[in-house]
Amino acid sequence: MAATREINYSDTLSKLALMVQGMAISLCIAKTLRFSGGIVAHLLKYHQSDLLTRLRFAWYPLAVGLPLFAVVLAALGYYYSALEVRNLIRMTALLLMSVMILNHLALRRLTLARRKIALKEARQKRQLEFFWRLIPSGCSGQNCNGSSPHWVRVSGSGLQEIVANFICGLIVLFKRAFRVGDTVTTGIPWCTD
Repeated sequence: MAATREINYSDTLSKLALMVQGMAISLCIAKTLRFSGGIVAHLLKYHQSDLLTRLRFAWYPLAVGLPLFAVVLAALGYYYSALEVRNLIRMTALLLMSVMILNHLALRRLTLARRKIALKEARQKRQLEFFWRLIPSGCSGQNCNGSSPHWVRVSGSGLQEIVANFICGLIVLFKRAFRVGDTVTTGIPWCTD
């Protein structure tokens, strides 16, 4: 008889603990995901057109109600079903958090890659501007100043184009934008006859 009473008491205590745990989780979710503050307030403010924000009236009662459903199951005597529901809720929450973390990690990696490419392009542009400044040019458009001799002006203009083409060739060489077998088209039409 004594062993039967201990089993009943331990079963009752575990049911009570499950019910208290379910109510605490439901209260915590309700306070964390309330519309007037916390995470959902940020969603409402900055992401109004997102699917998650538009469906908040569906997922909020579901998130708060599922732990309470496990409490009701335990109170009605379906203790094993309540345990299974609690375990499913836990696994679903872990899966959702894992997917969110992986999504944010992927977005962060893409952002860093985009920044790296932009930084590389800015450095290349700065190097081109630096080389353009090194090359002397006596003429700007149709206006030539008389401070430098005529041969300096002419050679400066010609040299500027040569060095610019050389630098562009180096950039294409190191960037490897073209490979063997690539078709490069220009503004001139061509045919394969």
